[in-house]
Amino acid sequence: MEGELMKTSLSEGPGRGQSGSKVYNDPIHGQISLDRLLVKIVDTQQFQRLRFIKQMGCKSFVYPGAVHTRFEHSIGTCHLAHKYVKSIRRGQPELGITDEDALCVEIGALCHDLGHGPFSHVFDCNVTPHLPGAEHWKHEGGSIMMFDHLLDTHPQIREELEHGRDGDNIEFIREIIRGTSKDGDQNFIGRSRDKWFLYEIVANKLSGIDIDKWDYFVRDCYFLGIGSSFRDSKRFIQFSRVIEVKGRRRICYRDKLAENLYQLFNTRVYLHQTAVHHSTARLVERMLADALVLAYTHLVFEGKDGRKKNLAEAVHDPVAFGKLTDDVFTRVLNSSGSELAESRALLERILERRMYPHSRTLCIANVNEEEINRKAEHAIGSLLNRDDFATDMVSIDYGQGSEDPISKVFFFEKSEPNSVFRLAPSEVSATLPVCFQDLRVVLLYKKEPTQEDSEKLREIFASFEHSVSGSPRRYLDKSESEN
Repeated sequence: MEGELMKTSLSEGPGRGQSGSKVYNDPIHGQISLDRLLVKIVDTQQFQRLRFIKQMGCKSFVYPGAVHTRFEHSIGTCHLAHKYVKSIRRGQPELGITDEDALCVEIGALCHDLGHGPFSHVFDCNVTPHLPGAEHWKHEGGSIMMFDHLLDTHPQIREELEHGRDGDNIEFIREIIRGTSKDGDQNFIGRSRDKWFLYEIVANKLSGIDIDKWDYFVRDCYFLGIGSSFRDSKRFIQFSRVIEVKGRRRICYRDKLAENLYQLFNTRVYLHQTAVHHSTARLVERMLADALVLAYTHLVFEGKDGRKKNLAEAVHDPVAFGKLTDDVFTRVLNSSGSELAESRALLERILERRMYPHSRTLCIANVNEEEINRKAEHAIGSLLNRDDFATDMVSIDYGQGSEDPISKVFFFEKSEPNSVFRLAPSEVSATLPVCFQDLRVVLLYKKEPTQEDSEKLREIFASFEHSVSGSPRRYLDKSESEN
């Protein structure tokens, strides 16, 4: 078994590896070849479930082409992991990256999204925070749970991973899925400290630069049908290098890539502005989330040992969670019982485009929920019931909140490839943003309005908009608009 594990990674080109490898034709990366053990993982129910979870949640209600799934994104991310590790290994053999290390990084990339729930981030951002016992559940933890379940149900895969020589392979893969923290203070145990850089490849919360984003930035833009300033990861792979920084080996980038990195982060902002936080898409996702929260006790899935689990309980049971896909939408929509009537009505409103009435999207200086709620209550007054309203607040940023994303990146020069430095924005360009975060808020009315309600809502929304923005929108009169 050990010999099989050692030779299953990092062979060349399409058809790489021994018998059992497979080639997938991908619209983004072209031909993707996966080795035998990776194919074994793909051909499990835990991984195949990702075919039924849309990558972009409900965005297809606005962008009809955005129906791609977590399945192909995960395969694309695994492909980039293979290319990246191979490039580092060739350029810096002294790092001692083994076949076993490389395979584990590829498996971590392949399995990093196993734990996504129905409609991807809609579930862990808008549904589980309102389910008792699931308030703190995140898809990264779900991915580790499903990876462990995959190994439990496929002992031959577990056996191959357990017969390694370089460390605790299974724990290493779990740690890759979990990723680095924003402060990078973890003490990983799957691999020794001198291989810390391997944890930055798949899910890098420290700098925000990782292969997960390299795949979904290009893939999402492609299926949304929108342009992107970031088109290819080859340049980042070619001009990156592992250098020791403060006692840790870190992935660093050539100084000439600084503008390219800003373009990378700008793509994130563009995606969020254009699609992720599109006003109508947000309304669809909010209405779907409200429908699932209302229905959670009546959505029941069979879990371990045949025990029934409702939606809140299913996130902690891998067998029940394995049955959670986007089909919850049609399950509720096609139900006939009175217990799901409210949820069903919300989904019918989505299909008939009868969205929640709402205020304009307003830019705000900072997210102060208490102040925003106070302004909402003042605007609503006694006109309508406060409980029928909700505020929706989002942050659109470059990945590091209000901070300059490049402040987290280490650079090196061609003439000094083993020395690192930081770059100030002024050293890159005078046209860079001054502010790296855009905060937005919308006031929603969750009931279907009557004619009388609609008149009151116009008054409420106008008052809220004036209170938050400081001034009403000024429309030009005819003489001004002609000039």
